[in-house]
Amino acid sequence: MLHLNRRALKWGHPCPISTAVADSNQNAPRLVICTAPPDAAIELARAAVERRLAASANVIPDVRSVYRWQGDIREVAETLALFKTTAGRYRALERFLREQHPYEVPQILALEPVDGLAAYLDWIATATGRGT
Repeated sequence: MLHLNRRALKWGHPCPISTAVADSNQNAPRLVICTAPPDAAIELARAAVERRLAASANVIPDVRSVYRWQGDIREVAETLALFKTTAGRYRALERFLREQHPYEVPQILALEPVDGLAAYLDWIATATGRGT
């Protein structure tokens, strides 16, 4: 179901569906999805949190992925990592994952949560802040 953002319509925002894309709030939350081989996933998660690129990461084992790569259908066991970060830290997290990930083209997808517990969202911003 499609929900129009009435605030965006009222202010004449060019995208009436969501103002999140144009949101200049660097503390806006992002959920980043990344799959990796099991050993690599936990290392990526730990290093991202240590570097404050993510406030936390859930590492979910035993994911089966089916995909097309270089003309072949592949099926592999992977681990799913869900990183919680902010808009302001996303590019640094993406760069880190690209550089450290064992895959040539890793799955890195950033999602913009619609809403969340305010205290949790504040914690994400604090935990990824520099020097806090």
